[in-house]
Amino acid sequence: MEQTPSNNIEDPAKEEMAWGIGQIFDIGENEKGRQDGINKAILKLLPFFELIPESDSMIRSLLTDCAGIEEREVFIEKVMAILEPIFTFRKEEPLVWEKARREVFLKDARAIRLNDILAYSLDGQEVGLHLPPAREFIKAYGLTAFREEIREALVLLADIIFNNEEITGVVGISWIIASHPKLLESLGFTVEHGKLPDHEGPMGKRPISSAFMSREDFLKRYYKTKEED
Repeated sequence: MEQTPSNNIEDPAKEEMAWGIGQIFDIGENEKGRQDGINKAILKLLPFFELIPESDSMIRSLLTDCAGIEEREVFIEKVMAILEPIFTFRKEEPLVWEKARREVFLKDARAIRLNDILAYSLDGQEVGLHLPPAREFIKAYGLTAFREEIREALVLLADIIFNNEEITGVVGISWIIASHPKLLESLGFTVEHGKLPDHEGPMGKRPISSAFMSREDFLKRYYKTKEED
């Protein structure tokens, strides 16, 4: 599930981006390492580049030039300044921006989309749930619509599970579960706390919890036959 900064941050998307840029600098260690990190970041950011009027090649060139910067804070500030058009677009078209951000998230998670709100991956005999960014969706349509999207996605997932007899259960692992256990419990999942290490991310350490539902319970709750549709 998504590792999104908390609501009390003035601009959580910028905080998350700045943290990621700092990671590029820290892991890179030298100019070549930073260049490799920038190249990977460019590939991730392609869905955003398609939204803004600035030239794709110009942004790539400016970012590439940053690899030679030796000071961490200067590196972060310079890269953030180059990427500012992305955040300007976010203010103008938040839902379109968030849709692009979901594309980045799904690629990172190697997850398969169920709908705009929920995705899944198959890990052995378990299905893993992934919740892409949905902050702007919730702002625009409200929590009721958000929950309904999740339920609709789980119905779609039930059909996939029904046709794959090897799947034994559905699991989610995230700080979101730790922060909002009642949401998962209302959907029929059993939530466990305190058994996983904290997640280290843009906003520091966050507790991680897991949610699980067996194949049998999931199908009983969400699978619909054609006659029921």
